[in-house]
Amino acid sequence: MGQHQRSPQELELALKHVRSFQAQPQRYCQELMVQALARCYDLVLQCEFNWRSTLEEDGSKLRRWGWRRRILKTPVGPVTIKIPRWRSGPITRLVPHYARRAPDFEHDALKLCATALDAASAPKFKQRLWALFSPAYRPQDFTVLDLLEAEVRAALEQQFCCELPPRLAVVGYSRWDYDPTRDLLTLSTGKPCPYVIELCCGITPQERFELLELKLLRHRHHEDEPQQWAQAQCAQLKRLQARGVHDVLVLLGPGLALDYDQAHQYFEWLTLAEAPQVSR
Repeated sequence: MGQHQRSPQELELALKHVRSFQAQPQRYCQELMVQALARCYDLVLQCEFNWRSTLEEDGSKLRRWGWRRRILKTPVGPVTIKIPRWRSGPITRLVPHYARRAPDFEHDALKLCATALDAASAPKFKQRLWALFSPAYRPQDFTVLDLLEAEVRAALEQQFCCELPPRLAVVGYSRWDYDPTRDLLTLSTGKPCPYVIELCCGITPQERFELLELKLLRHRHHEDEPQQWAQAQCAQLKRLQARGVHDVLVLLGPGLALDYDQAHQYFEWLTLAEAPQVSR
């Protein structure tokens, strides 16, 4: 056993997730995706609120009076989002009032949250930011577009680059096929689809949910793709370690494989649980 041993409570939590995952892996991965979508939506809506507070003509800040919860239908099931409120009521233009489906917002929010924040991707980041916000706002609102960009960038860095709790009891990986034109979001089967979503989620010993990494990629199907994916996830484990994680239990969604010997070089105490393959 490695340097960082789990407490009995942490071990029980890990075993609970293993049992749930192995009993119904597709449902487990679907619940992770639902929580990941909720995290993305809440991040974008909070950024919208903070940005709109700078657009008030009198220079005053909008006072937030809590949240209003709304359930949106998505291809993976209902997602509960939190819409910021102020005195006159909920405040958002990105999600239409009383809307129960917002596929355009869904697709653009996913693309924005999946954008890398390095210098090379800066033009793509601005393009995706504009695609999400411009349909809902007047051109004159974007005189302070740099403030919106800074707000969203800071929120994404906090989500995906910040230091993590010392130990995550569980890390779950899954890959999803995404076709917005057909309203399709399903666990990958290897069949061609316009986009692939790679999702990495964590659950702390306190059962706090963490969205650790999100990628939206153009689908490329190769015979050696599983090996390439495994190499990429080993690199991701190394990034988790650099962010402060010392102990991890990894759950691999259907259709995915990870080499234990490679992964073990990053974590002395590592457990792998793999779900059955998805039928092709």
